[in-house]
Amino acid sequence: MCSLATGVLHVASLFSNDSFKAQWIHRCQPVRRLPGTLTEGRCLQEAFRITPREAWPSAMARRAFSATPGPQDIGPRSGQPGPPPVHPFFMQALRGMGQVVFCNSAVSGGFLAGALLIGDAELGVLALAGVTSATLTARAASLDPQAISDGLMGYNGALVGCALSVFQPGVPLWTALAATIGCTPQLATSLAMAALTAAGAAATVPLAAKLGPMLAPVPQYTIAFNAVVLAILAGFSLALPPPQKQKPSDSEQSQQGGSVLGFLYRSGVIPDMLEASLHGVSQIFVVNHAGTGLMLLAGIFCYSPAAAAVTFAGSFLGSLTAVLLGQDVDEVMDGLWGYNSALTALAVSSRGLQSSTRVCEGTCERSRRAAAALLERRSVSCPPSTP
Repeated sequence: MCSLATGVLHVASLFSNDSFKAQWIHRCQPVRRLPGTLTEGRCLQEAFRITPREAWPSAMARRAFSATPGPQDIGPRSGQPGPPPVHPFFMQALRGMGQVVFCNSAVSGGFLAGALLIGDAELGVLALAGVTSATLTARAASLDPQAISDGLMGYNGALVGCALSVFQPGVPLWTALAATIGCTPQLATSLAMAALTAAGAAATVPLAAKLGPMLAPVPQYTIAFNAVVLAILAGFSLALPPPQKQKPSDSEQSQQGGSVLGFLYRSGVIPDMLEASLHGVSQIFVVNHAGTGLMLLAGIFCYSPAAAAVTFAGSFLGSLTAVLLGQDVDEVMDGLWGYNSALTALAVSSRGLQSSTRVCEGTCERSRRAAAALLERRSVSCPPSTP
């Protein structure tokens, strides 16, 4: 027992010694490789940097989409392969795709581009060509860098590509040209649509740049797209009258089921309405594909879950209203009565959310000031209590 007490006293005396305590702490610490150069020392310092948990998503996003490597990136200096640098132009073009549905996000734009390629490959390619042409034109014209970065100069070009892919003006002209140059009519039409898309998308840029200050504070939305596409379609219609379509026979009209009772007679009304709503979302980009509509909602959801819910609800209400008013059920199922209401709901909610946020902030601030004034008045009017 005496020897045990002596050992305890000896250990306590050792810990009271500062040099022994420093050696003990040094041995308990993990072994770190000492840097041989200044650059190596900086890499070692960055390797032991700890990112807070709440900053993980933003740090991961910066690493994935940063144009230049920063201190937080894993690069060649640390000896590990890092992500390839992404040129800002590609981010601006993807944001331009997302701005069609009011999403200032390259991730949402990537989802939207993939959705269009799935629903209609030619339309998706022309949409990408349109947003690329518009963004390049805006960069060449040295327009507002912030507007270009946010994709506000590219979304009209994407819509031009979608519209020209569907309507394809001047097909008789391109067919005759194909016979002259010795290629297939499909190839000639596709090349002509690509050239028209590039030219029309470029034309939307100066028009949008002029309309913005003229219409402020009202947003211009897609006025530039509508003006350019309508001018192209009207010009080709006047130069080359389109062939007249044959009217459907009475038996075909009776089989269309364009009434509420005809729609309710079908089996599975709810699945039909859900499919019609998804078609309505996809028709924002002039695509009739339920999978495209679902992927578009996923892209909007990445930017704002509430915006995705509002978009689907708007398409659903528009389709339901068309059915109740006795519109053609085939048109309802194709989403032709859902895309306008979906875009309207999305636009109103995006503008109304900002306004309601400012109103709520102002109301809360006024309530706080009123409560503070009331408490101060009561404290002045009430005499202090005596013990």
